[in-house]
Amino acid sequence: MNTHKEVQLTPLDPASIPHLTRLMAMTFDVDAQSFDEVSPELLQCYHTDDLFQKWPPGCIDAERFSVTVDNTLVGAVVIWHYPDDTSVLGLLFVTPEYQGYGIGAYIWRFLEDRYDETTRWLVAAPGWSSNTQRFYRYTCGFTPVRFEGAYVILEKAIRR
Repeated sequence: MNTHKEVQLTPLDPASIPHLTRLMAMTFDVDAQSFDEVSPELLQCYHTDDLFQKWPPGCIDAERFSVTVDNTLVGAVVIWHYPDDTSVLGLLFVTPEYQGYGIGAYIWRFLEDRYDETTRWLVAAPGWSSNTQRFYRYTCGFTPVRFEGAYVILEKAIRR
């Protein structure tokens, strides 16, 4: 349940990327502390702005959002669009102090409503993070389909 007064997703202001990168690094570092044997190399991608700045191969469009709660920056979302109505949730994070309040579920509902033309969603969840995998499976309705390195690839097919 979202207990905050105002959760907003707004187009990401490029000037906020350094701050969001610090928030992202802290969020994933805190998550990794809960699990044994997470190497620093696996966390490195969350310590750079690449997820905000670079598009993966085959991507035809991308959108980035800042997440604020009561005017406080608490997370971000990056969506990569591919042909055949496929979208990849390249990044979704909410800082630890704002987790557990339904903000992630609110973000997911926003994304599904906004991208109603998407018929297939994909996301790569860190293999070490059972919390993240559980969120995508049980809150968002994704199904695990394969492993790629240290990540679990989850898929959600939308029937229209």
